[in-house]
Amino acid sequence: MVYNPEIHKRKSIRLKEYDYGKPGLYFVTICSYKRELLFTDINNGEIILAEWFKTPNKKPNIRLDEFVVMPNHVHGIIQIVEYGNAGAYCNTPLRSIDADPSGNLKRRPD
Repeated sequence: MVYNPEIHKRKSIRLKEYDYGKPGLYFVTICSYKRELLFTDINNGEIILAEWFKTPNKKPNIRLDEFVVMPNHVHGIIQIVEYGNAGAYCNTPLRSIDADPSGNLKRRPD
């Protein structure tokens, strides 16, 4: 199902002026493409686990906390320990994301 603001009435809970690259704890949700149930397969779940634990190697200013893999998404808590290129870049909800040159998360054009 594609997000439709006229039907779903979701609003971003992000603070408009807050810098999400600042140090702190952040709750993140990462959804599969088109919310397909991709993570029910044990092999896919293991890939998700491996990639989650690689995050601090890719972004040294990140520390990992709790996380859970669901059938079509992942919830996790990350800590940004120093200001850097880890914060969110755009408004939610996001249908798809990619990294911009600064390393922040941004929305990919549809």
